[in-house]
Amino acid sequence: MYSFDGTFKSAPQVSLGNYQSATAKDIVRASRQARETREKSRSAEKAIVKLQSWARSFICRARLRKHRRSIIAVKLKNENREDECQMIYLIQFVFDPQIDTPLWVAFSRQLVTMKQSLLPTLKTRSPQGWTFFIRSIFEICKKHIAYCSERNEVMTASLRMLEFLSQNTNALSANSAEKLFSIGFFTTLLVSLKSKLPVAIIDDSEACKRTEMYKFMLQIFKAVLSENPTQSHTRETRLLRELFLSENDAEYALLLTSDVAVMMNKTNLVSSFEVMLKSDVDLTSTQICVLLNLLLSAIMGASGSNSDVIKSGQLALDSIGVEKLCFALAFLTQKYADLVTCKADEKLRLMDLDSDSEDDEQTHEQSMFSATEEHLVHLISSYLESQLFVSFISSLADLMSPSSLSSSKPMTSERSTVHFCSFVYNLNRLNSKSRAFFALPSKKGLMKQIWRTLSNIQGQSLSGQKIPMLSLLKSGHLSLGDSHTCLPLLASFCRFFSLLLITLDDKELFDGLSFPFSKQETLSVIVHLKDCALGLIEIIHPETKFTAHKGLTENIKRCSNVLKLLCQLLKQLHERDQRIEFSQNESFWISSKCAIPKAPSDMTICEALRRGVDLEHILSSTYASLDNKSGMATMNKNIPMPLNAMHDLDQSNMLSVVSMRDRRLLVVLTCLPFFISFPERIKLFRKIISLDKLEVHERRLPMGAGPGDISINIRRTHVYEDAFEYLSPQNEPDLRKRIRVTWRNVTGLDEAGIDGGGITRDFLQELIKAAFDPKFGFFTATPQGAFYPFPQVTQLMEASMAKQHFYFIGRMVGKVLYENLLVELPLASFFLAKILSGQVDINYLASMDEELHQNLLSLKAYSGNVEDLTLTFSRTQSVLGEVQDVELIPGGKEIVVDHSNKLFYIHTAADFWLNRQIKTQYTNFVSGLTDLISLNWLRMFNATEFQTLISGASISIDISDMRQNTVYAGSANEEPLSDSHPYVESFWEVVSSWDDKHKSDLLKFVTSCSRPPLLGFKEIFPPIAIHSAGPSEDRLPTASVCMNVLKLPVFPNKDILEEKLKMAVDSKSGFELS
Repeated sequence: MYSFDGTFKSAPQVSLGNYQSATAKDIVRASRQARETREKSRSAEKAIVKLQSWARSFICRARLRKHRRSIIAVKLKNENREDECQMIYLIQFVFDPQIDTPLWVAFSRQLVTMKQSLLPTLKTRSPQGWTFFIRSIFEICKKHIAYCSERNEVMTASLRMLEFLSQNTNALSANSAEKLFSIGFFTTLLVSLKSKLPVAIIDDSEACKRTEMYKFMLQIFKAVLSENPTQSHTRETRLLRELFLSENDAEYALLLTSDVAVMMNKTNLVSSFEVMLKSDVDLTSTQICVLLNLLLSAIMGASGSNSDVIKSGQLALDSIGVEKLCFALAFLTQKYADLVTCKADEKLRLMDLDSDSEDDEQTHEQSMFSATEEHLVHLISSYLESQLFVSFISSLADLMSPSSLSSSKPMTSERSTVHFCSFVYNLNRLNSKSRAFFALPSKKGLMKQIWRTLSNIQGQSLSGQKIPMLSLLKSGHLSLGDSHTCLPLLASFCRFFSLLLITLDDKELFDGLSFPFSKQETLSVIVHLKDCALGLIEIIHPETKFTAHKGLTENIKRCSNVLKLLCQLLKQLHERDQRIEFSQNESFWISSKCAIPKAPSDMTICEALRRGVDLEHILSSTYASLDNKSGMATMNKNIPMPLNAMHDLDQSNMLSVVSMRDRRLLVVLTCLPFFISFPERIKLFRKIISLDKLEVHERRLPMGAGPGDISINIRRTHVYEDAFEYLSPQNEPDLRKRIRVTWRNVTGLDEAGIDGGGITRDFLQELIKAAFDPKFGFFTATPQGAFYPFPQVTQLMEASMAKQHFYFIGRMVGKVLYENLLVELPLASFFLAKILSGQVDINYLASMDEELHQNLLSLKAYSGNVEDLTLTFSRTQSVLGEVQDVELIPGGKEIVVDHSNKLFYIHTAADFWLNRQIKTQYTNFVSGLTDLISLNWLRMFNATEFQTLISGASISIDISDMRQNTVYAGSANEEPLSDSHPYVESFWEVVSSWDDKHKSDLLKFVTSCSRPPLLGFKEIFPPIAIHSAGPSEDRLPTASVCMNVLKLPVFPNKDILEEKLKMAVDSKSGFELS
């Protein structure tokens, strides 16, 4: 084939003898070398010309400077000259601080001396020359001051010159100010300030402010800002940048903050902050603190009165101004909150790393902030906790609210509401107990405006369509950008709503005066909040895999914080609904999206709950997986781990293998358990206990004592005393073992019967009945017959002994729950709620004392002079016939209740009755209860459900369910007993015709418990059995409660059957009939 490189035909060879011809490459190389040589020659010539030119110009300038210096020296001797512009031009041209300082000192001295006659003439004769004159002086002063600052030399001449100019306000025009910014004049002043301060700024700022240098600087700033104040927006922005965003030490900015805040126009200051913060400046931690301190100082510290800048009129804002102010506050508080959180996390991390080192105590004491930053943080904290700040944020909230509740048009834009809520959200991150929050829930218009904004504001879906952000949040597909808008709105709404519910009693809800929503509106809000909670849980624990990055991690943590606030609000609303039943629908709170998986998948959830997993554990595990990044694939596996393998894992490692789907359900069960139906939660509770028993108990026979059982002999006449002795923590430290009871009757003989569970049930019934009997003095009863700890129990016995008894009683209640038993124990609602939450408020006082509750509410609504009631922060109580005065707060006897403190008195009194007076009893009771039952297990239920868990539901016994789960033994009329046997049918017909009381008595006669099982009679083990006792007319039916067996003789007819059965049931003879 031919080649296509152009050499398919060789060139003819020509011989030229001894001549050697050069190749093309050699020719090109030689040409390049010659060209490079010529270029180097030309460059050398140019360089020589430049050097000669520079040398000549240097020599010429040196000669010219020397000549002009001589001219200046001659002119300085003439004090009557009028060519000051030419003089300043000459000095500016030649000025070298190292050489010409004496000339400058002499000239400035003469200029200051001639100021009365020179300046008016100069300004009138040549305006342009006057501008040049001012600029030139500033530039010379800058050079001189910088030179003197570096060498710590005297700069009096320049300072005197600048002071002379600054005293005449008209001397600094807008053009002059622009020149100062362009030459970096203010930065030079700040640098020079350092060498002139007598002490450290933070140690004694007042001493620094008394120096002449500082006073002079303020005069310059004032002169710059005073020219056309309404048009000084640009100058203020540039001044703020140079003073507070430059590379200078933050100490100078801290020193200038208060004075600069006073000088600046507040409205222009807000605009300046917006311009600075929107310019994408990468702020350092110090600059964040400096700017926030300046803004807060301008808002509060510089108002000069007891009212904030909005009320005093110093800050006149239209809707755009409000938006700018809210933006600045939101931006800076977010950066500041991020900074504080980051520093705190870093400190904790270092403490963990150094926990094993010898010098860890010194490490713990080190601050993560510099000294200046520490001082700024202290100032910011004091501002945020001041009463003036509370007044300011209240005034700002008024601007955010519609003019009336019925109005749909707010005074400000939706963006202002978003920025305001971001500001509030950041405050909540800094201090969730800030006093500022308690001034906002009463703003009903604000809450409506926030909810309206949250409902209307639009976001972008995955397909690019604009839909409400609330819908995006519910679906769990909220983008990172939209989360910055939506989450602060939701968090602020939840925070305000939650605080409002705390201040309102049940009767004030939906009264149309104190509450911003109607009943129907509230139900609608709850429906949305429920879906939002599930959406947040889905965002935090997504099903799909993803790559973790910083923005995603921060967004998930932000969602977690909002979820906590949302869960708190939903719990409060659900708690209110349990008391006043405003939803009027049992299934209103249940979510169809929260389904418990079937076995064996549910065992993973039960094991996690058994370990005491709560929301913080789940979120911490999620954060760790995000930080690890590689752990996300493991978390998304929905394959349950074998239960025996989970037993070998600790809590943190166990959560790492829990699937995302199960994590979501764990969050719901720990934070929002009422989203799941009560029967489903009971099943989980039973399975949790079964898992605990599986781990603790050894395999043993169904009948008879196993290797680890507790066998006790109890006298029927001394049930509590014997149980307290045998089952004390010293004798039986682990009550999770099975108890085997032998009864001893009044004659001192052991009763017959093998304890297959029924005798233990009977024993626990009698024990609980005795322990809660008010005659023992441990508990007292409300007028409705519900029990709660006796407040004055320590007056009856030693405190140490009382603690032991309450611990023991709590332990016994825990044993009842642990063994899936029901006892007739009505507890006061407030005490049940207190066990679950640890603290209850005035709304529960009615369950203790209805009259006292009404009296306190009457005082709250009292419109007269409260002082006429002669109330003090103390109460009188009778203890064993002795009248005692108890102070509600220290020094309460001397504090009179008036209109200003009556709300505090009401809540303090309620807190005393419900919490403080039974604190010791409650603490020890709960300690005993949690020895067997974790509070995390019980918190799946509310107070009403907890009572049902203890005593069962107060419902009629379902005879058909009981019949379906009954077995039969023996025969009647020579036929084996079965459900279809005529005699059995007669028995069920008799029982079905009884009233509820006799049905309960029959159930107790057979099983020792009068309440039906919570999940139906299929729960009873062993199942209820009817055993034929043979034909008889004289014998009564008997029961083997230990095995749930009814021994039923075969009576001739139905009437005798009913008569004998009622007689046996009414006798309540227990096991003696067996």
